[in-house]
Amino acid sequence: MRPEDSLLSRLSERDRRDPEIAPGTPVGSFLLLYQFPRETLSETLNATVHGFMCTALARTATGYRLYWGIYVIPLFWLTRPYLMAIAPFRRVLYPAMLRRIRRAWARRLRSQGLSGLLRWPHRRPNQRAMKSRT
Repeated sequence: MRPEDSLLSRLSERDRRDPEIAPGTPVGSFLLLYQFPRETLSETLNATVHGFMCTALARTATGYRLYWGIYVIPLFWLTRPYLMAIAPFRRVLYPAMLRRIRRAWARRLRSQGLSGLLRWPHRRPNQRAMKSRT
């Protein structure tokens, strides 16, 4: 990604001055815009989309909750139909990827003797299953 195509220039002075990792650092196929202790924003750009990935870690009564957002700016007329076509796959891929991340965190916490932090929120009941019971 060329620097002039990035939103790096739109960062506030604080966002440029205070992150843990320098803005503009490549991270895989993304360019890191900023990383603070509990929040990260990265961007990617290709012929089809200008995409952003934001993660935020929030403390809860039982530990932490990870918020993860993907934002897409379409750049090509086929972007919207493409995103609609892959939507069913995302419903399988993202949960599987998040489960893999959760397992990696759990292994790391256990190896550091911090297994007390492994309280995951209970899953909500399947709404379809509940409707079929009534």
